[in-house]
Formats: sequence, structure tokens, C-alpha cells
Amino acid sequence: MCYSKKVLLERDNYTCQYCGNKVNWYKLLPNQTQPLNSATLDHIIPKSKGGQANEINLITCCLECNWILKNKGYNKRNNNNMLNLYKCKKKIIKQHKGYIMTETPKHLLEYHQQYKSTLQLAF
Repeated sequence: MCYSKKVLLERDNYTCQYCGNKVNWYKLLPNQTQPLNSATLDHIIPKSKGGQANEINLITCCLECNWILKNKGYNKRNNNNMLNLYKCKKKIIKQHKGYIMTETPKHLLEYHQQYKSTLQLAF
């Protein structure tokens, strides 16, 4: 499936999927500082841990949350389970900001259901 930053931002309603704040997509001029509510995309499973750049693994994230997270939230115990990794990252954001988005992104819930179904069929 083809995706673009704009498509992913629209899917996520221009809302940080960790803290729930609205984000903006800025076209910055040289030497211009990026505002904390700038729209970024976060890899739920970090690229450094084998995460793919696809529409399931990428979610809208404000610049502030992306800075807080960096490569945090990943551990082997989660076994690349995107829903668990997402929840771990939300806990980190809550510790830093004091609040989080209460809803889980719909595409993650759908992916998790498919993932569980695949595991049940395998056994």
C-alpha cells in the first residue's frame, strides 16, 4: 500500500497519537526553528530495531513527543508486538508530560486483531 506523510497525518486527524495534541505540518524556511507542535512520524518499532517504514508502523507524533521518545519504549519482552510497544511509549509520554491520548489508533487495533488471529491459526 502506498502512503505519504499527508495521508498518514489525515488518517490520524493531525493529532499526536501519544499525547493527543493537534499538530501542524510546517514548511520551514532556512534557519527557522521547528515548533513543538510540528507534525512528525514515529516508528512504533524503531528502524534501528528492524521497524519498517510502512503505514502500520508509522503514526503521527508531535515533535515534543518524538524528542522524548527517541529510541525509548522498545524492549525484547514486547517481541515486536506493535500494540504493546505503543502502550509502553504512551507510558513514557505520561511520565514526562503528565497526560496522554486515551484512545488507541484504530489501525493498530485492527492490525493487532489480525496478528492474534494469525497466531491462533499457527497453533
